[in-house]
Amino acid sequence: MAPLLSVDGIDTYYGQSQALHDVSLSVDEGEVVTVLGRNGAGKTTTLRSIVGIAPPRHGRIEYGGEDIVGMSTHDIIQRGIGYVPEDRQVWSTLTVAENLEVPAGRGGDWTLEDAYDLFPTLDDLREARAGTLSGGEQQMLVIARGLLGGTDLLLLDEPSEGLAPQIVSDVRDAIVDLKDDLTILLVEQNVNLALDVADRVFVLANGEVVHQSRADDLDADDPAIREHVAV
Repeated sequence: MAPLLSVDGIDTYYGQSQALHDVSLSVDEGEVVTVLGRNGAGKTTTLRSIVGIAPPRHGRIEYGGEDIVGMSTHDIIQRGIGYVPEDRQVWSTLTVAENLEVPAGRGGDWTLEDAYDLFPTLDDLREARAGTLSGGEQQMLVIARGLLGGTDLLLLDEPSEGLAPQIVSDVRDAIVDLKDDLTILLVEQNVNLALDVADRVFVLANGEVVHQSRADDLDADDPAIREHVAV
């Protein structure tokens, strides 16, 4: 059975500077796949390449068997890929409810009530302006928003970054809850969180894949983690 997402030998550039070198990875339907690496390793660029924000100059990206390289980000999202960037881009002047109602209007299996069930805190904050939320509350909001509108594959970029330990635990629990219903590609620096929720792991360094394995074959003391991820 073909992967839901296949990234095959992509080279991505910012101007003349090459950010990704022959990066290949795959995500099967129903999997959680984690990409680990230090800042600047190419993790975010990989996600940006998939959704067309930084399209690769060479290589192929297939989603559901369709080559999506060259498509607009809007068209890629419409095909069922949800993207949650690392900078928590909430619509700050809209309420929590309004932030969720916009993507929910596109249809899909996930409902507003499903989103509130996943993050009960948001249910209590429906009428709050998104710009007034804490960092953790905003992270819950952008993850919930990413689920709505027909998402089958969710790309999560550093969802635990800068969050208090209890909120990190809440995000981890949410990812575990989502595993039964959604395919997830997760970019993380929190090794314990990543290995806890993932089925497979890819490690990036200097824009290249330097390790891949089953998550349960790794731990925080593995040489691949110590050399390319641990600070």
